Amino acid sequence: MKLLYIFSLLLFIPLTIIAQEVDFAPVGAKWWINQIVTEPVPPRDSFIIAEVIGEEMKAGELCRVIENVGGCRLPDPTHVFTRNDSVFFFSEVTQQFELLYDFTAVIGSKWTIRGLAGGAPDQEIEVIDVGFEVINGDTLKTWTIPTPGNTSWGRTIYEHIGNSAYLSPHYPHQCGFLHEPSGVRCYSDSNRMINLSGDDCEVIYSFSSTESFQTKVDLQVHPNPASNQVELSITGITDYSRILLFLYNQHGQLISEKAVQQNNPIIDVSTLPQGLYYLIVKGEGRWLGRSKFAVHR
Repeated sequence: MKLLYIFSLLLFIPLTIIAQEVDFAPVGAKWWINQIVTEPVPPRDSFIIAEVIGEEMKAGELCRVIENVGGCRLPDPTHVFTRNDSVFFFSEVTQQFELLYDFTAVIGSKWTIRGLAGGAPDQEIEVIDVGFEVINGDTLKTWTIPTPGNTSWGRTIYEHIGNSAYLSPHYPHQCGFLHEPSGVRCYSDSNRMINLSGDDCEVIYSFSSTESFQTKVDLQVHPNPASNQVELSITGITDYSRILLFLYNQHGQLISEKAVQQNNPIIDVSTLPQGLYYLIVKGEGRWLGRSKFAVHR
């Protein structure tokens, strides 16, 4: 009898492990998401970081809260919870939880993503392949889906991570300036660090080809690092009437935009957090030059 009990226990343990739910969006999880400047249209120039900042109750469910998803077809912040290996998000459109991912899906499985923001229509999802992929030493189950409708989604869904393109279906060029998601670079939580793209997680790409970008104007920043203000020296421009200056933080988020009236403009950085910043000069609808500086106190 004792041997039978032990044998039954050994059988139960692996079944229990197998039955564990996919832990989607644990607190502290981060997604590094490529984003495209829509004017002009280069590949992957910058990124945002979406992060699970905590848990809170929403419509009767204990949810993980994902911040900085950009409001691109998902509310920002987004409330999600997992039940029976299915991930649900709270839709501000339908005012109820809607199915986002089904991690029990098999080939031929279908589901509908309803209640996306911005008047987006429901999206029909169909799984055309199921497999496994080894990334950075982790073996992840994968689900392949075609691109639904006219969205920029599709591709591969990874357990733990979600879709390799973005967290929800979205429409090209409708997510706002400097926030057109184009793929998940990296994902991390307390158990794993996954690089899906091969790119460095926090690299900022040129807005156009290196040669044409760097030969338009020369932009210098003094002092560097700075604590209170920086003075810019812009050479190669004769008409400042149509010149704009954009300031971004190290995550590619736009901090400010201003017209450049003359050479040697001064920018107040006294209220900016310590970190790395990027300055972009734009004129006549083109990116003309860039520079970077650090704020340190």
